[in-house]
Amino acid sequence: LATLDNFLYPADIFPSDRFYRQDLSDPPIVVLSDVPGLPPHVVAAETPGIAHEPHASQLEKCCVQRAVVK
Repeated sequence: LATLDNFLYPADIFPSDRFYRQDLSDPPIVVLSDVPGLPPHVVAAETPGIAHEPHASQLEKCCVQRAVVK
């Protein structure tokens, strides 16, 4: 929602490295602040949906328990 034109203050979007040493998804969220004439901003993905794929190997390292639902 924060990427829509009528959202003026999308304050709930932060760069991945603010909260995580290593992000579990790709690409990480990056705030662009060096674009002349633009305030700091996040570039939205071109694809519909979440647009981030989890790193399976990183998730495996963090996994405590697993369940298969059929």
